[in-house]
Amino acid sequence: MPASAPPPLDASDRDELRRRADPDGPDAAGPAAVRARIVLLAAEGMPAVRIAEELGVTRQTAAHWAGRYRAGGLAALDDRPRSGRPRSLPAPSPNQSAVIEAIRLAGELGRVEIAERTGLTPQSVSRIVRRLIDDGLVLETRPAPSAATGAGKPRTPLRLRPDAGRALGLHIDPDLLTAVVTDLEGRVLRRSHRAVSRRQPSAELVETLAAEARALLEASDPGPVLGAGIAVPGPVDPSAGVVLDPPLMRTWRDVPIRRLLTERLGLPVVMEKDATAATIGEHWIGKGARDADFAYLYLGAGVGAGLFLGGDVHRGLTANAGEFGRLVPDSDSDLPRPRQLARGALALVDLLDLDLVVLGGPALQHGYADYLAEVDRTLNTQAVARRIRPVRVERSVVETEAAAVGAASTVFHAAFAPRSRRAPRTGRGDPRE
Repeated sequence: MPASAPPPLDASDRDELRRRADPDGPDAAGPAAVRARIVLLAAEGMPAVRIAEELGVTRQTAAHWAGRYRAGGLAALDDRPRSGRPRSLPAPSPNQSAVIEAIRLAGELGRVEIAERTGLTPQSVSRIVRRLIDDGLVLETRPAPSAATGAGKPRTPLRLRPDAGRALGLHIDPDLLTAVVTDLEGRVLRRSHRAVSRRQPSAELVETLAAEARALLEASDPGPVLGAGIAVPGPVDPSAGVVLDPPLMRTWRDVPIRRLLTERLGLPVVMEKDATAATIGEHWIGKGARDADFAYLYLGAGVGAGLFLGGDVHRGLTANAGEFGRLVPDSDSDLPRPRQLARGALALVDLLDLDLVVLGGPALQHGYADYLAEVDRTLNTQAVARRIRPVRVERSVVETEAAAVGAASTVFHAAFAPRSRRAPRTGRGDPRE
């Protein structure tokens, strides 16, 4: 059959495609609906160029999905294996990463805007977007009626597909093991909390954490699992994937946690200090609101800081940057009082000349308002540069499980962010490889 011939449709396929294409259906703007409309229009004999104009997709996209149906039927329109086993996603090139980052930060973006923000030519953007759509990372959304200008074609917005990839986020705390599965937008799909004893041997704790992680993955929707991120209290040895001597956690001392979890989960594993992981999550989920320099004050088992500086998270030479507790005046408890935290924040802001401080972590779930108010007051009345640079003090965009959600975000950050923003070390290879 010539390539230009319309795909044949039997009655059952036609009914199924109409169901998928239903403009009033729950996924009317999703990729499955667009593909169904492409095939239905192609079956009526409409050429790819007309389909592209009708649906606001590229001509290549229209021809691609009509051809996929012709070759393999309805099953060829699915972008997931029917077995539900995870599949991998292609590693993006530097230019693809730049396009992904531009779309991610904006939420939705048209091709012309992508070219303007990335400096790529319109032709390059079109080719990259087409590849990202075919790979299932990006989807075209329906233009809003107001998007049309004059008689021209309305802008077709593009956005990342939240379900294009999943990541596992794990957080080790002295009294609690937390596991989450998130989508590309950081939305928690599944979560698990397991109380533990500080006296439990590390071998038991590793098995418990791995079992919780496997159960979450099995219970969540099928789709690509890009890897696992684990957040731990510092100090850490990132090259060896070892927790060195965390406070209040003697049983975890010198445990090669990254290797052990890699073996048990069969996934690439990225390890970060808990404050650093929370900072990456804040940047990833906060999108454009968290793309400039900021400090993240994380209050959990101890008090730490994550730093996002110059377009990337700052880890320091050994990935142990952010020991914020040394800047906080002596406290009679593990959790500093609001004034003590504010004094430490003042030293950090004056040292780095920042205009944004974010507060988060499990220890701040109660009394948030007092901490926010005191840190804001101190920074904006006592900072050296207060006359020319007000400091915003904001609550974390991740309300709960900041370290675990941040750990999952480290996987996406390593896989899709421009190369200068990718995590440097993982077990069993990097998720981006």
